[in-house]
This record gives sequence, C-alpha cells and structure tokens, in this order.
Amino acid sequence: MLTLDGEPESLKEARLLPDAQKWIKAWEEELKTLIEMKAFTVVPRPKNTKIITSKIVFKLKHKNGVVSRYKVRCCARGFTQTYGVDFTDTHAAMAHPTAIRTVLAWGV
Repeated sequence: MLTLDGEPESLKEARLLPDAQKWIKAWEEELKTLIEMKAFTVVPRPKNTKIITSKIVFKLKHKNGVVSRYKVRCCARGFTQTYGVDFTDTHAAMAHPTAIRTVLAWGV
C-alpha cells in the first residue's frame, strides 16, 4: 500500500512500481553508505537475546513540486528495547549485503 505521497512501505512493494529501478538504486546507495561507514558488523546471534528489527523507509524528495530524488533509509527500531534489560547492548537484524543484492536481482 503506497503512502499518500506515493511512497512504498516495503522493498517488495517498491519492486512492483513503475519506478522500481529508481527505488532499487536508492536502496543500493543506502547499502553502500552503510558499508562504507562501517555502520554494522556481522556477528553470531547471542543466545537468549532479543533482536532489534529494522525498517526500510522510502521518501520522495521534491524540488519545485517535481520529484528530485528517491531516498531510502534503513532504520533500527530501537523503541523495542527495554531500559535495564537490553538497553546497553544492541543486536539488530541486518542482512548481508550480498544476500540483499541477490534478492534485488531476482525481483528485477
């Protein structure tokens, strides 16, 4: 279901749109940035831990009423943490970039 601004709410939905290639390119740019910034490290999942899920947010940027940029962000859903329980350690689910590129290739 698209938002009122015509933005997809999931990667699956973005791949079904006429401008899917632009959303996929924006997602690849986000992944590249996350990798370059070393924003995450792949580690084994610790036992008995709650994983913080993430959400992909899609935004259309406008300039003079015309779409100027497709922007995608991967956001950790930190509000699922409980103070005093899992507040100091962060374990977020993040797919390996190679796996994400493979999934994108299947959908295109």
